[in-house]
Amino acid sequence: MAQGMYSDMVVAGLGTFDGGVYDKVRIDGVAFVKGDVQCDRFICNGSGKLNGSVSAHSMDVNGLASFGSHVQAQQIKVCGKANIDGDLLGEELRVDGSVSVSTNCEMHSIDVHGRLSVDRDIRATRFNTNGSFRAGNQVLAESVRIELNGHCEARELRAKQIEAVRGYVKKNSFLGAMFQAFGQQPLLEAQLIEGDSIKLEQTHASLVRGRQVSIGPGSQISRVEYSQEIDIDPTAIVDECVQI
Repeated sequence: MAQGMYSDMVVAGLGTFDGGVYDKVRIDGVAFVKGDVQCDRFICNGSGKLNGSVSAHSMDVNGLASFGSHVQAQQIKVCGKANIDGDLLGEELRVDGSVSVSTNCEMHSIDVHGRLSVDRDIRATRFNTNGSFRAGNQVLAESVRIELNGHCEARELRAKQIEAVRGYVKKNSFLGAMFQAFGQQPLLEAQLIEGDSIKLEQTHASLVRGRQVSIGPGSQISRVEYSQEIDIDPTAIVDECVQI
């Protein structure tokens, strides 16, 4: 198949295909795609390995998809597993399965109900999770809400509003069973947490800095710096607390 403009790429069996510009790309079988792909809709229900970049309006991964370069889409939903060797860029990301990104993830809104792992930065206007996440460098957002059901970690977490509270996922639910299978405890770990309004439970951090700070149960903080208000639960461990 030569490079060019096509209506659809539909894969029901096993094969190798060239990249190009398409209306829809749908992988229900097993496909290896060589080159960059541009399309309106990208759907992977089977197994797809793409060695180039992918640009789409909407993307749904219900099977297993591996991308050898950057991925960009307005709307991305992953119920299966997606591995991205590059940046993940777009407007809306919902993770019900597992997403792994080798560099940065930058979105307007991110909702994680499964597992998101990013080697460098997670950047968003709104970042919500009741699953688990890892940022090798920092999470940078306007607002962050974390319902702690699994393990969450970042070197730095910065936002105007930050809330990390103990979640209530049942152990016999799918999400609870997944975290239990991987031995994940509901905990947020970071070296630095910085924002205007900060509410933390089940958090281990070296430094928490904010205007209004609340340190709740299950937390261990080496140093807290606050400018206006501070509230520390009697069961929390705070080594040093300073008004700045």
